Amino acid sequence: MLKSGKFFETQPGISIHYVDEGEGLPIIFVPGWAFSLDAFDKQVEYFKKDYRVICIDPRAHGRSTVTALGYDHISHAQDIVNLIRHLGLKEMVLVGWSFGAYETWAVVRLMGLEGIRGIFNIDMPPRALVDDESTEWHETTLEAFKDTMQSIRSQEDFLLSIDASAEILYTGNYNEDDVRFLRDNSRTPYHIALATYATGITSDFRPEAQLADACPTCHTEFMIAEHWADLGKPYMEKLCPNTKIHVLGGHLAFRQYHETFNALFEEFLKKC
Repeated sequence: MLKSGKFFETQPGISIHYVDEGEGLPIIFVPGWAFSLDAFDKQVEYFKKDYRVICIDPRAHGRSTVTALGYDHISHAQDIVNLIRHLGLKEMVLVGWSFGAYETWAVVRLMGLEGIRGIFNIDMPPRALVDDESTEWHETTLEAFKDTMQSIRSQEDFLLSIDASAEILYTGNYNEDDVRFLRDNSRTPYHIALATYATGITSDFRPEAQLADACPTCHTEFMIAEHWADLGKPYMEKLCPNTKIHVLGGHLAFRQYHETFNALFEEFLKKC
């Protein structure tokens, strides 16, 4: 777990927690649904020697203010834009994991691509619900979405669902410490997590993914977990033909296989 970092007030009464270490080209890491920035501890420790590594706890995540205001990914992205302005960043690389990818793509929606040297998003289809599940990569089905929304009615229900997700988050052997890490990182109150989940599942960021893919000044790469690569890889290659696609491990592969991920991400940074 990373040491507590700094806070800034993104709007009255709502403070955003972030870690800011190292010097050089700024890299902004955005965690996924209900997770804290501690998910990127392996990347902070490795890359801070050569880069300025910034990780953010979205509102109601991690150590940021727990608020029922602005639980959608556009509001989360506005917080990232506010942080960029707060820090006076003129150029940066964006990394979004899971629903964090929606927030990096939403940054593109809000402020365009000026100053964004690269985007590396991790394991999230640009549209979660699709028209044709046989040909389009998708996060879930409508029936599964309904089941999730109806089955989580308490914080313990939510944490049990996080425990159950270990089979998707990890591949191969994982232990009790790995599952405990998931619980320790999932600090969002369940009712806010459900609202954030609903806004994510009904989002569509294909236009932003394609805009970044076509931008000559923004280098884009993408990583997909092994369990849906057969559908996800050809789908992303067609949607974003200029974006290099990587396949690695499970949904949390950047942490479970951090040495492999850090090596390929290091090569990505050289192109930004």
